[in-house]
Amino acid sequence: MSTYDKSVFDVYGPFEIKRDRENRILPHDQYDTIFWNETVKEKYAEEDLYNAIGCYVFAIRAGGDIKPWYIGKTIGQSFGKRIFQQDRFKMITSMLKQTNAGTPLVFLLPLLTKSGDKFSKKITGEWKNTYSKFVDDLEKILINRGCLINPELLNTSNTEAIRKIEIRGCVNSDIAGRADEYRQFKNIFNFDKHWKK
Repeated sequence: MSTYDKSVFDVYGPFEIKRDRENRILPHDQYDTIFWNETVKEKYAEEDLYNAIGCYVFAIRAGGDIKPWYIGKTIGQSFGKRIFQQDRFKMITSMLKQTNAGTPLVFLLPLLTKSGDKFSKKITGEWKNTYSKFVDDLEKILINRGCLINPELLNTSNTEAIRKIEIRGCVNSDIAGRADEYRQFKNIFNFDKHWKK
């Protein structure tokens, strides 16, 4: 059996999730068609993102910053079959309720084939377990980073440990204590920038 010891993903987006004149998100069945036939094709007409697999990130852009709100993956289905299903739309609605402002976005991170010049598609055959692990691993990495940036991240899986960790004076902690030591340690990992209570 062949070995494939490195996973490579590309990044597409952010794609704006369009709303109607009253600032409401369109019904998911309507929006699915608009997104793939208009929003994506406008920028990437030659790319078959619809049939790709990988990870996706729902985010909100407000005040010049983009904050992740939900990270998902698709392995058994393509992006086109998964990201705008009704349950995903509930995530977007929840994002907007919590922020009360901003523009909803989605990033797509398709897994590339071993050659690096094509998108991986629905996984079958000898590569199924390998490709599944690649996508699982990326989702966990993104969720962990997402929790650091946005403690209100809507994901619940793979977040328990990072939400419960406290490092005094550095992470999820209000203790001042040995300020210089805490400051130096935080600087090593950029906790001030990336880990927010």
